[in-house]
Amino acid sequence: DASEIGYGGILKQKFVFDNSKQQVVKYHSGIWHPTQQKYSTVKKEILSIVLCLQKFQDDLFNKNCLIRIDCKAAPSILQKDVKNLVS
Repeated sequence: DASEIGYGGILKQKFVFDNSKQQVVKYHSGIWHPTQQKYSTVKKEILSIVLCLQKFQDDLFNKNCLIRIDCKAAPSILQKDVKNLVS
């Protein structure tokens, strides 16, 4: 999730014997640099996903994962060509 001053995310996994329950494995959060604070809300949301995925990459390597976000515009942007996201 992203706010005006920072971002945060959690990595959860399902219990082995009970897939209906999940447990938190890791947390990650940070504050935006002054330049990043000027980004649009959608860009902050997407950047927070990228930063959290980078932090959790060792745990996610060769595994399927589900990203849950509360920004309605982000999924459509993430489905576009990555080259278009840098503008």
